[in-house]
Amino acid sequence: MIHRQLALAAAIASPLAAQVPVDAAVVLESTQLLDPYYKLVDTFGRGATTLRDQNAFMTVAAVAVDPSTDAWFYWIGAAFSLPGTWRSEVLPLAQFGTTLWGPWSQAPALRVAVGSTRIVTLESSGAVEAYLKPSAGGTPPISLTIPGATDVAITGQLLYTVANGAVQENDLASGASRTVGTYAGGISIAVTPNGQELTIGTQTGDLVRVDPTTGTVVGTQPTALGAITAVEYTRYNTRVWSNGTELWSELAPSAPIYVSPTAILDFSVGLATGPSITTYGAGCGIAQFATWDNVGVPSLGNSTFSLGLIGAPALAPCLLALGASRSVWSAANAPLPFDLQVYGAPGCSLLADPAVNLLLFSDSGGTVYQNIPIPNLPALAGREFAAQFFVPTGSFGTLGAASTEGVAFVID
Repeated sequence: MIHRQLALAAAIASPLAAQVPVDAAVVLESTQLLDPYYKLVDTFGRGATTLRDQNAFMTVAAVAVDPSTDAWFYWIGAAFSLPGTWRSEVLPLAQFGTTLWGPWSQAPALRVAVGSTRIVTLESSGAVEAYLKPSAGGTPPISLTIPGATDVAITGQLLYTVANGAVQENDLASGASRTVGTYAGGISIAVTPNGQELTIGTQTGDLVRVDPTTGTVVGTQPTALGAITAVEYTRYNTRVWSNGTELWSELAPSAPIYVSPTAILDFSVGLATGPSITTYGAGCGIAQFATWDNVGVPSLGNSTFSLGLIGAPALAPCLLALGASRSVWSAANAPLPFDLQVYGAPGCSLLADPAVNLLLFSDSGGTVYQNIPIPNLPALAGREFAAQFFVPTGSFGTLGAASTEGVAFVID
């Protein structure tokens, strides 16, 4: 046990942990039923996972992550469903938390955007309403009408809309309004967190970078993807965009970071500013039906933080692989995910760098936990680690083991 704890402590404190934390996109997909279908997609293209226990009773039109509270996202119900603005939370391990309706717009809308102090909704009529977040004693919203508007973006008190290619800036504090410029075919819009750049997505598949002060085009990127239906910025001021079926990121430019089996209605990029734990990728064999669990969160100095697996084979050896990357298998100098078919595990992938491997044993109920003490080292704040379990199975491949989905956690 002492050897195991020392190995984990060394792995957590290792210089290999220099991985930067990663933004995650909350992707809203259409389904065959009248229920929302949310996924969390890693913006470096290292995996996606479905939000567990999400609500399944209405049709949703748009989604926006709160830039100041990473656990919250807002979404808009459509006209033929229970309409209006809702706020939901993302719990550790991609679990869908509590949901609150209002006290914001209760009308159906096309788009929703969230700033540091305001929640903005865009209706099909062009009506734009900016509510305080949270609503202060029923304070009425700031209301605007932008005929033909198709998207909105907000940073601080500056609200941007795009309508028939024309971009308008509205200062919600002073009430001042001006036209930034007109950009042919513009249908979607995003603004950097620092407010120094806009990107306009066009019908023809261009990403047009604009200086919001002068309206000057500072760069155009043709994507050849067709209409850019949604675009966002990460905390690094890099862009993520969608053509309605594929999600692309400048952080992983060689291929889409996610492809929807149906359609991407909208997405929003969130900040992992606090301790977070989320699953990613996919398991195989019997391990794909096991679920991760956690005790506590990975905060600095938390000596009792633990990761566990529920639904493993009973009284069986289980291998926990833990490392500081879900992009590179360090010992083999190979990119992740790595196809394990060559090792006799068809359909399985190595998802986490196995820098430390711990042999554990499940109990009679098929549950196994491992304590991962987090040192109180400020240099660890914001760093990400990844893990994966391997469980025995005699009827699946020559490797004799199946792999779970991965889990990534960010220390705060």
